[in-house]
Amino acid sequence: MTTALVLALALPAQAAGLDAVIRQLEAQGYTITERERTWLGRIRLEAKRGAQERELVLNPSTGEILRDYWEEEDEEGEGDD
Repeated sequence: MTTALVLALALPAQAAGLDAVIRQLEAQGYTITERERTWLGRIRLEAKRGAQERELVLNPSTGEILRDYWEEEDEEGEGDD
């Protein structure tokens, strides 16, 4: 029963961390274009603002941002390499 209680309390905290990151991105003018769970259980977000695309990977247990990568699209719609 204790384990179930701990898990039940942890889920809202995990969602709150993810929601905070999404709110911050939206406040910066980004639109979330994709949200998925990776095969390692992490949360991967893709966001777009104008010609800028951004990818974030978060640890759902801690809310820690493990990756924050962005690139600008050129005029042909391809990223800068």
